[in-house]
Order: sequence, then C-alpha cells, then structure tokens
Amino acid sequence: MGLNGMNFKSNEERFFWDWLKEAEKYGLVQDIIYQPESFKLSDAVFVQKIKHLKTKIKYYNKSLLRKHDYTADFYFSVVNIRLAKTFNYNWNGLIYVDTKGAHPGKRNNSAITFPLNQKWVWDKYGIYVEKVIPKELFKKTWVPESAMSSPVLGKPVKQYIGCKTIKDYIRELEHEQDRH
Repeated sequence: MGLNGMNFKSNEERFFWDWLKEAEKYGLVQDIIYQPESFKLSDAVFVQKIKHLKTKIKYYNKSLLRKHDYTADFYFSVVNIRLAKTFNYNWNGLIYVDTKGAHPGKRNNSAITFPLNQKWVWDKYGIYVEKVIPKELFKKTWVPESAMSSPVLGKPVKQYIGCKTIKDYIRELEHEQDRH
C-alpha cells in the first residue's frame, strides 16, 4: 500500500500515518518515524552437534532457537499535553505505537504475539508500546481527512459521520486555553 514511497502493511497503518501527519502539521506531534529501529529481544541459540564421519568426527552448530526482534509500527513525540493524555503511557511524550484493526483477521496471530512482545520490550528496555486501534482513536480525537470518505465511493464513511476533524480538535484546544 504505497503512499509517497511508504509501504504500509494495512489501511490502519496508512490512516494512522495520515492522523500523525495532520497532528504534525498543527504542531501536536513531531519526530514521526515509521517502523523505527527494532528492539532486539533475544539472540539466536545454537547447540554444538557431532557428526561421525568414516575417518574423523566433525563438529557443527545447529540452530536451536532463532533470534527474536520486534519492530513497532510508529514512533513519535507528543508535544500537546491534552493529546498525550489520549495514550495510556508515555515517558517525556515519547510514544511507540503498534496499530491494530478493530477485528483481527483469522490469519493474523498478532493478537497473541503483540502482548508478548509488548511485555518483553517493557521488561528489557522499560519502553511501553502502545496498542492503537485507529478507529477508536479517531473517535476520541479526530478523523484524518483521508479516512473521512470512501476511496471507492467517494462518499462519507458512515462510522465517522459526526466525528471531529483536526480543525474541530484544534478549536476545542484553543477554547480550553481561553477558559484557563
């Protein structure tokens, strides 16, 4: 799903990218990275085996366990305090995100692997990887313009009718600041 040279693995990733880019445009987030550097969670494990040949013994390494790395979908820095409160955990406004669909497909085992990777990254690096379901985030904040209408039909997407745009969200922020 290429967009400006980006190869997203899902529509959720693409729409979340669009949400981030809108947030960046309005100064709410910065330093956006798609697929930041992987977290090394475990090294490969090898065992030494012996092979008896006719005239000698040969030693070789056999793979027992493969190495395990985990790559979050996104990394960014939240500048706006209200927006930062949208996420469960952040340290200094630095957010790692793994995007998920509202209904994981039958062939998608990330419902099992993501919580394990999330715990492992926390245990090894002290970094919390936020699980974001864009559809739910959009209803709490705003819907990016790209997700507002169906690319096929060109009509508004029913689930987002009545949801805020980023301009609505910014107006709310300004109104809150005026009250304080």
